[in-house]
Amino acid sequence: PSYTLVVSDNGGSGVEFIPQTTNNRTKLLSYNRSGSAYNTFDFDASDIHFNISGSEKMRVDSSGNLLVGKTASDFAVAGAELRSNGQCVFTADGDNSLDLNRLTNDGAIAIFRKDNSVIGSLGSNTTGGQPLLDIAGAAGNSNIRFLTTSTERMRIDSSGNVLFGTT
Repeated sequence: PSYTLVVSDNGGSGVEFIPQTTNNRTKLLSYNRSGSAYNTFDFDASDIHFNISGSEKMRVDSSGNLLVGKTASDFAVAGAELRSNGQCVFTADGDNSLDLNRLTNDGAIAIFRKDNSVIGSLGSNTTGGQPLLDIAGAAGNSNIRFLTTSTERMRIDSSGNVLFGTT
């Protein structure tokens, strides 16, 4: 064995625990010594928890949801959820729930799609030295609507007309 604890099949594929006192960390590897390549490492459990200094920071639950900063899928608890159905839920207490940042140049910050077709975007545009928020609809059919429940209160149509109280 090359390290303190190695479990292998006669020196080929195996699991290696490598204490690194100079870096204050321990590595866990799934490695094939004869092929000089890393192997896939499968974890199989009902839930998988990741702790730092004895405190849980992240888990993958039995439904396949990745939970960060929380132990259950819950809108009332601060943390992040990447759900197995594709939903992302970010809940914050007293701060931003979502912070998007584009570096260096202007352009799209968030792109919105319906059935994989772009329907709009939020982005940045600097005009005359002033940063602006661009809200753009899809080419040829840009409409922005403001609703209360299901009633349209205001719309800006693709020609730039502002319509109030339409449905």
